[in-house]
Amino acid sequence: GHISRLFKTGMQVTISTYIVNYRLEKAAQLIKYDSSINIETVSSAVGIENTNYFFRLFKKTYGVTPRQFYKLNEKADTGL
Repeated sequence: GHISRLFKTGMQVTISTYIVNYRLEKAAQLIKYDSSINIETVSSAVGIENTNYFFRLFKKTYGVTPRQFYKLNEKADTGL
């Protein structure tokens, strides 16, 4: 409706895309700081109950799997 159009005009994305991006950003923060956290826990914590769907969204957004994302950030943090 009207609110959705206003949101898209102001934010340049749909509400649903914004929410998914926000959830993936929060997931990336969780993964970045805890290598031992499992993907099911991360997925559920950010409100995406289907782990396979979460995995696909994460890889599409970041270009790497959640595990690869952690390893890349781990190297960046240590200067390697």
